Amino acid sequence: MERIKKFTEQLRKLAPPGIRLESECGTWLTGLLLALLYSMRFMIAFGNERSDMYYYDPDTKIRHIVSGFVMPDYADLAEGSLNGFFLVALCVLFAAAYHYTYYSSQGSRALYLVRRLPDRFYLLKTCVTLPVLASAATLLFALLLYFVNFGLYHLLTPEECLRAGQWARLWSF
Repeated sequence: MERIKKFTEQLRKLAPPGIRLESECGTWLTGLLLALLYSMRFMIAFGNERSDMYYYDPDTKIRHIVSGFVMPDYADLAEGSLNGFFLVALCVLFAAAYHYTYYSSQGSRALYLVRRLPDRFYLLKTCVTLPVLASAATLLFALLLYFVNFGLYHLLTPEECLRAGQWARLWSF
């Protein structure tokens, strides 16, 4: 609990004074959740292809792999599934403009005083740092999810149904 307090205090130092940081973090987390839900389209496409990979033999009551079935490339199945994260990362950057207008909404005097502080980069630091960090964290989360999905694709697809060269195609996304 103490670490969370210290972390939020550090975040508050990087934000304009008086701004509702909880609201901004909540909006960002909501965007991440919606992007994660949108990324489930990979799992839906993968599940559909996986169900097409098998046929059920009613006599033996066993599932068999369709002969000659080849799973589509991972990059084809994952195409567009991470677009929500890129949209969130872009939208979070607009918070920098909001932070600047927050200073100017206090009156022109607030901007004048902030520019006169001994730390001449204070205005830039408080306007840009948190949006850039949130955008980078969003893109890092998207990259992590990309590799997790790739691992699931390899683990859940039988070896004989995989196309050759999936590792080389991994970077084609």
